[in-house]
Amino acid sequence: MFGLGLYRFIPAGLRSVYFRCAHGISSALVAALYNPWRLNLERRERKPRRVENAEMVLIGLLSSTTGLGQGARCTWHRLEAEGMKVHPIDATGYCGIWGGLEVAAERFRDFRRRVGNGFGPRPATIIIHLNPPLFQKVYFSLPALVRRNARIIAYWAWELDLIPPEWGRVAGLCDEVWVPSQFVAEAVLRRAPAAKVKIYPHIPYEPGASRATPRRPSVAKRRKCGIPERHFCVGYSFSFSSSFARKNPISVIRAFQEAFADKEDVSLLIRYKEGFVWPKGVNELERLSEIDKRIVLLDADQNAVDMEEFYDLLDIYVSLHRSEGYGLTIAEAADRGIPVLATGWGLAEDIRARPLVEEVSATLVKVDDPQGIYEVKGARWAEPDVEDAKKKMIDLYHKLHEKKLERIFALP
Repeated sequence: MFGLGLYRFIPAGLRSVYFRCAHGISSALVAALYNPWRLNLERRERKPRRVENAEMVLIGLLSSTTGLGQGARCTWHRLEAEGMKVHPIDATGYCGIWGGLEVAAERFRDFRRRVGNGFGPRPATIIIHLNPPLFQKVYFSLPALVRRNARIIAYWAWELDLIPPEWGRVAGLCDEVWVPSQFVAEAVLRRAPAAKVKIYPHIPYEPGASRATPRRPSVAKRRKCGIPERHFCVGYSFSFSSSFARKNPISVIRAFQEAFADKEDVSLLIRYKEGFVWPKGVNELERLSEIDKRIVLLDADQNAVDMEEFYDLLDIYVSLHRSEGYGLTIAEAADRGIPVLATGWGLAEDIRARPLVEEVSATLVKVDDPQGIYEVKGARWAEPDVEDAKKKMIDLYHKLHEKKLERIFALP
């Protein structure tokens, strides 16, 4: 709501304060616009709808590179694979509102125009693939007649064992709440026991694509990223906007260093996005990489290596997150034939079932997020066992080397 572009004019040391203040002001404005009284009034006016029409309108961050954007695209692909006719509406620009009031007004008009074009004469099923408060923002942007007559489905992904209190009130606006895993379903039902919750897992690939895409690590790509050709490469990718503490790359670094303290033929590739959100985290990663030259940092905002190319560089993928709403990168890595170590707590059932995913044990602790993204009273997340991760990382290293698996490199 407060243009991300403005961060460039703010001293690096104050950027984290700026984002926390902007987030707080934005949340306060949303709360004022969509307060409990308005939600209660809307719930009373809406009646549960059952729409037999197979056509669906899907509203989400369809052009965004975020996890929410990828999740919305996964839902789109799956619905079409099941024979549904989907009318996609991209809300990325409208939800971002970067660029000032004039740009915001134009994006609002454009969004409303596309929403109007997306509905036929019959009542539709509308899936709003956004978490609150963006859900309310889009929901109340729909014409009142559409809100009353359409079947409204919310698709939510959440990373803790308890959703925020306001989400429980928002659930009353929906005919159904779809979630990607049993873990998220239980988190919703703890706060909104009357909600009709459906587990609708992501499919992290397009219909017709192979789940185990053959990988051909490229010598040229490895050189481009500063990784020696024959090094055993451990990798992890995350976004700072998803909470540095939750994504927890520091534990990945600790496990890597303890596992390979005496080895030189190994590299750890950390790919990150949106480092400007939390400069403290970037500074810590840079400090550690200066001490240990085997740690290679890849700023995805400055480097053109996308996720497909990133996976091609790896021997194993390690995610010692403290919580996940689903774990798309874990599923994507495993589906590309990459062995994965991941914190077991909160993982979706279909990810656990993948043969290449090995769980790392963890203990539950009180949530402590310096970025202030996750502040739900009574909620917990996991503290992964670095010692367990270290042992399993060593085992994977020896298994791959003992089998003498040749790495097949593509031509530069």
